[in-house]
Amino acid sequence: MGKKIKKKKKSKDDFTQEAYMGIRRMFFLNEIIPGQKISYGDLAKRLEMSTTPVIQALKRLEYQGLVRHEPNRGYYTENISLKEITEIYEFRQLIETSLLPKTISQD
Repeated sequence: MGKKIKKKKKSKDDFTQEAYMGIRRMFFLNEIIPGQKISYGDLAKRLEMSTTPVIQALKRLEYQGLVRHEPNRGYYTENISLKEITEIYEFRQLIETSLLPKTISQD
């Protein structure tokens, strides 16, 4: 008989990353439009996950300037163009890829 392969349980960071990538994809596909109010409950349903990782992903997107949080009102997308979004991610990719060799060499 073969050995049973145990599946690694996803961590909360894995779910947050999955939510982040899913929401980001929705931005690029224009499923979320600039200025739109974002319902994290609706996003959670669309991404088929709980609201906690979605909220964490929205906080990350807020830090990046793609959404804003208004207390007692919710999250809203910023009024930025697709060109600006593309430039932000190209810049991030440039920074992250330049830092990767440094990070690897520290191990």
